[in-house]
Amino acid sequence: MIFYREFLLCAGIMFCASGCALHYCNAKNGTEHLWGLGQLRLQNQSAGSNYVAVVTGIRAPGLCLEVGRDHFGFTFGYLNRQRLEVVSTNTIANLQFPVVSPRICAFGSTNAPWAWGHLQMVAVPSPTHHYAIVTGKALAGLGAGMGNQDNNFGFAMDGRQRAVVLDENVRLDFDQDVPRWPGFDLFTMRVNATTPD
Repeated sequence: MIFYREFLLCAGIMFCASGCALHYCNAKNGTEHLWGLGQLRLQNQSAGSNYVAVVTGIRAPGLCLEVGRDHFGFTFGYLNRQRLEVVSTNTIANLQFPVVSPRICAFGSTNAPWAWGHLQMVAVPSPTHHYAIVTGKALAGLGAGMGNQDNNFGFAMDGRQRAVVLDENVRLDFDQDVPRWPGFDLFTMRVNATTPD
């Protein structure tokens, strides 16, 4: 019975969503732009004395075209994409939380605004040394994409999570309680990074 309600909700979103958006990410400097209807979100949390976990996210209902970072593609319905990066503490000085233009079209949390217009934030740039990258994508509707080891086509309720540890000299512990769908929420994940003795 619960699955039936979720299916009806997703079907309603897919067929009734009237928003459209363009999401662009510049991998070199970490700047992300969202033009249209959607949400950008940024959060950082300590992951040990020398490490920090930076989590970014985008949500977009309706039609969304994505360009940048390591993928490009489109979705129609509802897209929830999140990325958690474990980096050193000295790399977060240039982080800029989401800003909206025009501000009158925005609502919600300052660090997680929903808006119709232009949203922009600055996250961690790609050249920075990463210790680990965790990605999650949830789709309700229709979507297709191409990218670095992420060629996909999804329909109805689809989700994917991936974790890549880039430095074998760091012990990482990722801990979270996940909902049944989309199966992840990187903003609630607790990360503990230590250097093995």
